[in-house]
Amino acid sequence: MTVFHKNAHIRKAYLVIFMLLAQVVPQHIRAAEAQDMLNYRALADLPAEELMAQAEKHLALGHADTAIAYYSLVAGMYNQRMSPEEKHHCADAYLQIGKIHYDRNNLFQAFDNHLKGFQIAEKENFEDLLPEMYKDLGRCYRAFLDNEKGRSYALKALRAAREQGQTVNEIKVLNTLIGDYLHANQLDSSKIFYNDIIQLPIEDPIAICNLYSNLASIALYEGKPDTAIRRYHQCIRYATEKGLEKKYKDVNYLNLAELYFQEGVFDSTLKYIRLATNKMAETHTYILTTAVQYLFLILENTAESPRKEQIRKRTLEIADTAFNRYLDEYYGSNIQFLYEIEKNRQEIEALAIEKEMQSEKIRRAWRMTAFSGLAALVLATFLLTIYKQKRQLTKTNRELFNKNKAIIESELQRKHPNSETAWSQLWQATEEMPGNKAPQADSTGTLKPEAKEPSGKSRSDASGSTAEAALAVQENISAEEEENNDKKTYSSSRLDNETKMALVQRIQNVMENTSEYCQSDFDLNHLAELVGSNTSYVSQAINEYYHVNFRNLVNRYRIREAQIRLLDTRKYGHLKIKAIAESVGYKSMTNFIELFKNATGMTPSVYQKMAQTKTPGPAIPELSA
Repeated sequence: MTVFHKNAHIRKAYLVIFMLLAQVVPQHIRAAEAQDMLNYRALADLPAEELMAQAEKHLALGHADTAIAYYSLVAGMYNQRMSPEEKHHCADAYLQIGKIHYDRNNLFQAFDNHLKGFQIAEKENFEDLLPEMYKDLGRCYRAFLDNEKGRSYALKALRAAREQGQTVNEIKVLNTLIGDYLHANQLDSSKIFYNDIIQLPIEDPIAICNLYSNLASIALYEGKPDTAIRRYHQCIRYATEKGLEKKYKDVNYLNLAELYFQEGVFDSTLKYIRLATNKMAETHTYILTTAVQYLFLILENTAESPRKEQIRKRTLEIADTAFNRYLDEYYGSNIQFLYEIEKNRQEIEALAIEKEMQSEKIRRAWRMTAFSGLAALVLATFLLTIYKQKRQLTKTNRELFNKNKAIIESELQRKHPNSETAWSQLWQATEEMPGNKAPQADSTGTLKPEAKEPSGKSRSDASGSTAEAALAVQENISAEEEENNDKKTYSSSRLDNETKMALVQRIQNVMENTSEYCQSDFDLNHLAELVGSNTSYVSQAINEYYHVNFRNLVNRYRIREAQIRLLDTRKYGHLKIKAIAESVGYKSMTNFIELFKNATGMTPSVYQKMAQTKTPGPAIPELSA
């Protein structure tokens, strides 16, 4: 296209005027009644592919605003945790939003969205999108009158299209480059691109129409105005035959108007301007503004006369239509709709990064307190954040508790499948276990020592944190020594498989049906006595069947029993954690807490609190006495 390329300084002036008008439009226009909005919260849960399909459907129906809404939802979803396919949809959504804004002459928003889409495509290496993105960025730069950068991006688009084998995009870019290099007075380069394009299979009527127009422009630059006129008319006839949009005929009418204007034939110029601006309601805004520019130039070169007054009247009429169109396209009744779209898109983006930004917000809030007197507001914000985090932690602990409780219930149901209530059966079985009497506590909730038969081992519990730590270390060292000794013993053992399985059954009977393991002095020797075997065979059976050593097996049963007792709030709810630990055989509180947390994901105190707290949903069953 060659429209007005020799009067770029006037085009630039008009672009500046329209940019200034955008800043002085009354702000009350922004308060126009908003259109019905989509339910963004509900739509945000839909997959990107489905949202893109909805956008394309509405765009095909001419519902550009609704299409922008869907595209904006997809674009706002972009984050690093998305799949490559979803990220591709996000980049493509920005591309489509930019195209819609460009068609509405909303150049700044078009450029902004094209750039965002390009950044995603380049970062994620979506090479299939790059040809079209380069092409669209180039035409934005040309609209901003930066023709050199526009040509640069067009050349990038051409290379990318050829690398990706995108013939349709290659044809579009070649047509653009023919016109670009003509405007730069580089006829030879323009002909090179023309020779390239005629080697390709061109099927798109719009591409063929643009090629006819470029052929006319080449003839004009070669000093063949008659040939150029004939080809412009050929292009107009082709556009009419193929039923192309009015703008494809109008732009060639303007090309003819320019040609006659350069020849000084103003009557013909006015004729083709009239044809181009016929049915102004259907005429593209670009055509109207360009026609106004020519009419102003003709007025400058026309003496005062009734004819000049007619031209002036027509000029003002077209200018008024163009300006009103500009207001409709930029600040019409849909401005609130577009504002809401952008606001919701930003909200969706904020939701995606809210977690990552939380700590930075807290630090920023504290920095602000050093330079402002809004300490109370900052403190309130900080406390609210802590509250939310604590609530989230409570929720997580509740989920962990319910999972652990479900595991315990499942084990009980497995052990007592015919029981009407597995919990009742458990407490009955627990109370019937030898030595499993209800523990007694003093007024402070501390477990009272039980009377036990004397043994060769000390049963006194060291007091103070130093003794506590020493016990924990001693228990860990004992477990390691036991494991090392076991490995040495098994190499020479002659325990056959049948004997081993019989021994495992007796071990299981002790561990499942008695509470011997809850005694603090329960050791391998005692277990061997209970099952009628020796320590070597018992240790080997445990290691080879359970794949753990004796100490770990005992810890497993003790921690499970501790969970059960913490759940039984009627019987054990009055006890402190230390008493619970002692009741299942632990002398070291530190060791008990560490083992319990490793097994359940939470500390015994949190577990106990969860058991004692009534929450919505399935309640902890009432336990039989």
